Amino acid sequence: MVAVIPLSDASRRPTRFPTVTACIIALNVAVFLLELSNGDPFVTHWSVIPADIVAGHRWITMLTAMFMHGSWSHIIANMVFLWAFGPEVEDSMSAPSYLRFYLAGGLVATLAQIAATPGLWWHQMANKSLPILVQKYMSAPSRCQKRNSHLRVCLCQMKK
Repeated sequence: MVAVIPLSDASRRPTRFPTVTACIIALNVAVFLLELSNGDPFVTHWSVIPADIVAGHRWITMLTAMFMHGSWSHIIANMVFLWAFGPEVEDSMSAPSYLRFYLAGGLVATLAQIAATPGLWWHQMANKSLPILVQKYMSAPSRCQKRNSHLRVCLCQMKK
């Protein structure tokens, strides 16, 4: 199996340092380290449990679960993807708009997960709404100036 890992988009160079993207990555890493050090009680407390949300409880987890990851490969893949596409999207918006965009995309993905599995009474680390998250980032460059795209990628062999 071969994986394509985005490294950057050579035709879309940001004009300023992507502060919000860097902060989001740092927050994701910090939360992941908390997950590793505090174990299942931490994960259960801060993860979305769809049945709880449907019952009107623990709504804050719709925000906190956005920053949680189920494994090293999960966080690494997400942060590489975010670093490859986030800076250009952030550059095309103001920093506050980009942060709102990021959070709104995460909330839409979480709500889609809840709608798909409203009776689920345990937490799920891997959000099944990945297509929404991918679409969020892939459609965002349409707000950017139209330029020739030269996406740099890394092909990696993955073992089962």
